[in-house]
Amino acid sequence: MITQITKVLVAVAMLALSTAGVAGIAYDNGLPDQQSGGTVNNGQSTADDFVLGQATTLTSGQFWTLEQGDGSQWDGTLLWGVLADNGNVPGALVTSGAGVNVVKTEVQTGISLGQFVLTEFVYTFEFAGGLNLAAGDYWLALFLQTFGGPQQPLIFWESTGDFQVTGDPSVTTTQAPNWFALDWDLAFVLYDDTVPVPVPSPLLLVLPLALMLVRKNRHALKVA
Repeated sequence: MITQITKVLVAVAMLALSTAGVAGIAYDNGLPDQQSGGTVNNGQSTADDFVLGQATTLTSGQFWTLEQGDGSQWDGTLLWGVLADNGNVPGALVTSGAGVNVVKTEVQTGISLGQFVLTEFVYTFEFAGGLNLAAGDYWLALFLQTFGGPQQPLIFWESTGDFQVTGDPSVTTTQAPNWFALDWDLAFVLYDDTVPVPVPSPLLLVLPLALMLVRKNRHALKVA
């Protein structure tokens, strides 16, 4: 007979296994540092480079912003472009599109940066149908569309690493291919369609102890 305790143990094991695997990270450019950024609205786009060591299907992305006001100027449209590398600056456009299933989440408020008081947000989005890229050097360009056209409160794609540049520094433009170099990297992560080999969840670590307790309880019942 399956006891109630056995049912609970099975449920714990299934939960532990179901939470062990996560989407693979294809490229990680670092976490935000609240220090600076590049404008991604009001007709201006910003890009940063990334490298793929092998052919990859990108499924989703994540990036951080610093925004004037409460962030309500964004109209929900996220446009992205992937460009080839051309001598450490963005080159020809490889592909582009609009992010799908975009989620914007407030991180913190009241960040003072020069003349601005900004709010930090994190965005997650998906590449519709997946984005197949060969191994190589690329640039990711982002643009966030805002209500009412130009001259809206600014949105900055947030910097990473306290101005420590890995690879090429980010660039910004109001009219490609006239890119203007910035002096920092930007915070973003790209995910692919691989799933790592599941690692033991902390929940699995408690199972042996739980089984020992079950055996002891059964023994105690027999003695009683």
